[in-house]
Amino acid sequence: MLWFIVLYGIIAMGLSAYLYLRCHSKAEYILGGRKMNSPTVGFTAQTAISGYFFTVCIPLKVLDPSAGIWGAVFAAAGMVCGIFLSRFAVSRRLRIYSEIAGNSLSFPEYVENRFKDKTGILRAVCAAVILIFDIIFAASIITVSADILDEFTSIGRVSAMIVCGLIIAIFVFLGGFPAIAATSHIKSLIMLLFFVFIIISGINADIFNPQGTTEDGFFVHAARTVNETGFTNGIVEHILSFISYAILFFGLPMINTVYMSAKERRTPKRRIAYEFAWAIPSAVGAVLCGIIAKTVASGSVETPQDYVKALSQGTVPIIGSMIMSLIFIVCLSTAESAVFSAGTALSYDLFAHSPKKQTTQKESLFLTRLSTVVATVAAVLYAISGPISSFFSFDFIIMLISASFGPTVLFGLFSNRLTARGSCISTGFGIISACVFNYFLPIYGLHVIIGTIPSFLITTAVLFAVSLIDKKSISKKMENEFGRTKEIAVMK
Repeated sequence: MLWFIVLYGIIAMGLSAYLYLRCHSKAEYILGGRKMNSPTVGFTAQTAISGYFFTVCIPLKVLDPSAGIWGAVFAAAGMVCGIFLSRFAVSRRLRIYSEIAGNSLSFPEYVENRFKDKTGILRAVCAAVILIFDIIFAASIITVSADILDEFTSIGRVSAMIVCGLIIAIFVFLGGFPAIAATSHIKSLIMLLFFVFIIISGINADIFNPQGTTEDGFFVHAARTVNETGFTNGIVEHILSFISYAILFFGLPMINTVYMSAKERRTPKRRIAYEFAWAIPSAVGAVLCGIIAKTVASGSVETPQDYVKALSQGTVPIIGSMIMSLIFIVCLSTAESAVFSAGTALSYDLFAHSPKKQTTQKESLFLTRLSTVVATVAAVLYAISGPISSFFSFDFIIMLISASFGPTVLFGLFSNRLTARGSCISTGFGIISACVFNYFLPIYGLHVIIGTIPSFLITTAVLFAVSLIDKKSISKKMENEFGRTKEIAVMK
């Protein structure tokens, strides 16, 4: 299926080059000029990060003996709930508030404007967290993409990483956020079609391979495994995993930035229902991907690299190729979103507001583009330097970012009594608590992602406690912006 990846690459690069010619300001490059329609916003938010969850993280849970199929089912269900809890609770108000509060273009700028922080500390802290951890996040995903590319071409792992980095850098440099959003419909359609093929193969494993000898579909293998493990085994941990994934999406800057880009201030519920129709088969297909890998794997499967090799070497050829192509495209998409987020945090939220001479709009736009290339290079170098540390695992990065920003985003949209000091200090507590739980949970045999719950609760408690004792009064302007946001959000 190398031809399919090449075809997608040509289309994606063509779109980014076209959008490069139409982009003339930072507002258009960073947020698409707030011109994204509702379906584009929904699918961009899902493919930006949920695609990687569905194609890699959920299948790995099936392959993890401590989670198994039931663990993957609960996690997938939690993701689906999290996507739509975020969509209903956050997207509408965040879109309105980000415009009312100084027409914010980035997530750190929104937080600064929301809490009227004139010191710049809150914005710098948010930008630094995004810059550091999104680069590490992108590096972990680039390694998976490189393994897939190496399987297709045998060019070597390091060379594959460089090629992946080059593709990401060119795509994001040229097109920025509009290019990421423009390709979201293509990626969501690819994911849906491939997952439908996978679900069909669950009924009959030989449906795409008439010469095969397999009598049973992969659903039969799934049923046998479910009977062997039982529903109640590890049920408490499964429920905690469900809750963790359900609250995970509130604080992810990549998703929140997408919400801020919407053209419509209020999204009709029927349009969100269309996104729901995409997420359900994706979640089912994700679990089935893990079942296929578990069925055909000749040895232990513990890492994304092992999972990729199992799919490429043991499945029905056309199914394996489809899944491999899908994972490669989705991984690149997630890495593109991560380096874009890191790059804009560097140029727009850190560099642009440091003491320096004034730049023209053209120079400023070029520096913003260049910063995404710097972020990509940093991610590739980190990936090449060696295996990603277990302490900086994908689950840990997501948990830390969500626990740090989630309460500020969610409760900042529904309470006008929160302060900049409370948000800043609570973000620090979110980072510390995430590191603590990342260290201790594996010792007790628990998955790192479960640390999202206590970290989220600690961050929330600190946010309200500090805001309560903060003697700084809430400004009239802040109250007016909050009231206006609430008024528009509840309008029919």
